[in-house]
Amino acid sequence: MALACAPACALDSKSLGEDDGTGEGTGEEGGTGDPIDDGPPPAAEELSALITEGVTPTEIAIAPDGTLYVVGRSAYSWDAEVFSSEYGSAWIGRLAADGTEIEWSIEPGMPVQGPVSAAATVDGVVVAATSTIDRYRANGDLVWSIETPVDVFPRRIAIGPDGTIAVAGSHVIGADSFDAWTGAYDEDGVLLWQTDVGTGELRSSTTEAVAFTPEGDVIAGGLQGVAYLTGRGRAWLAAIDPAGETRWVQTYSEGLESDSVEDLHVTSDGTIHAVVVEEEKTSIRRFAGDGTEMWVWDPALTSEVRSIAVADDGSFVGADGRKAESNEPPVALRVASRDGDGTVRWFDERADCALGADVAILASGDVLVAGACPPGQGDVEVAMGLFVYAP
Repeated sequence: MALACAPACALDSKSLGEDDGTGEGTGEEGGTGDPIDDGPPPAAEELSALITEGVTPTEIAIAPDGTLYVVGRSAYSWDAEVFSSEYGSAWIGRLAADGTEIEWSIEPGMPVQGPVSAAATVDGVVVAATSTIDRYRANGDLVWSIETPVDVFPRRIAIGPDGTIAVAGSHVIGADSFDAWTGAYDEDGVLLWQTDVGTGELRSSTTEAVAFTPEGDVIAGGLQGVAYLTGRGRAWLAAIDPAGETRWVQTYSEGLESDSVEDLHVTSDGTIHAVVVEEEKTSIRRFAGDGTEMWVWDPALTSEVRSIAVADDGSFVGADGRKAESNEPPVALRVASRDGDGTVRWFDERADCALGADVAILASGDVLVAGACPPGQGDVEVAMGLFVYAP
């Protein structure tokens, strides 16, 4: 997850939904809209492509100085007879500044059950996987490793302006019983606070995404359970102050399906940008600092997007995987870059990779996409594609 260093846009700028005069319809404040593209979208300009077998990527992390890391999972095994699979290790790699090559990579060797997340600083990277949080120097040396509280499983991680580490995940209580969980650690890995904000009245909730505001508040979001044994939930967001106290909590759906906030970015003016899934449909939304919803846009071209990168002018990039059938695995990676009002800048679909796992906007303005690509085992793609596109 990354933010480009561009001038911030005012909240009433055209990038938040006004007609830009091009004839394209745009999302409006508080409403939804699809830009009406006049013909095929502009083609992307690919700068480089690198495929690495044996790694399934999950996330890109960019340090304030532009240093790039990608994390994922390796050593995948699949047993078709008993229909079980596992990854033997997390995978951590540092990339060249332009994203075109892997400078070093390590595999810590501990089996991982869920996604691997990372956030970077100028002196290294912090990685969360399964039930541990590990801090590495910029050369790949381990600084410290800690375990999360009992039965807490992290999903996403972010680092604040003062170096505080925020981790989002779930706290398992029992069968189909778990709280949304967010915790904060200092630079040495000491737990500062933890909270179950977002859980609501039903203990069947998760925190799926986390980000910091410029002032150091934590913004968390995820799924708030509404009915046991159904998977149904409301999409929610919350703001937590540096002491761990909840400033506000908002829900944004009725919970008829597995509704959730899947990704979060906060730009330098405090605007919250989120990927929200509601009734199996994805939207890109913007919120004021108090959680008030300001703008909703239903993404064309990348309708299955789960992760976005946002620049300070409100422009954004998303990647997903095109499915031949709705209940089948994706077959082609898609990536689209858009202005702040949703107008498409460029689009690419590539068959050498199946799914866009994460996207980032580099300091140069170039776009880096980490994709899960063939060859596969079972229905899992176990090669990593790193694709760089011009702005």
